[in-house]
Amino acid sequence: MKITRDVVSDLWPLYSSGEASPDTRALVDEFLRDDPDLARRLATPDALAPTELALPPEAEVRALVRMRDLLNGRRWLRGLRLTALALTGLTVARAIEHTTWNETTRTLVAGAVVASIAWILYAALLHRERVRALGGRDQRLSARR
Repeated sequence: MKITRDVVSDLWPLYSSGEASPDTRALVDEFLRDDPDLARRLATPDALAPTELALPPEAEVRALVRMRDLLNGRRWLRGLRLTALALTGLTVARAIEHTTWNETTRTLVAGAVVASIAWILYAALLHRERVRALGGRDQRLSARR
């Protein structure tokens, strides 16, 4: 692999801060011996000045609101998951209890239907919350309104 000026420029912050490994330091020293122009340019204080990021003023507020919504959303999603799990457990317990199939199975079927609805609701809401958390399409649409 050929070492280029771009590679040395990328390694320069590690080199100048003293955090580079001895092999990296030797590589940069050797390259700069052969390229004095790059060595002079990197030695100037403004050689690799940090760039300013232009964030909108409301970016921090939006991030905090999104984090708050995520935390609150997870709380009620945990409750829904616990409810769906309990309903599923009760349905399975009733199925085991009614293995003779002599009694009516209406309660068994009703429990299975309610547990299924709870799991479907949980999955749909979890998907919606994940899309919102990742800044997906739903959040962009609501921001335009």
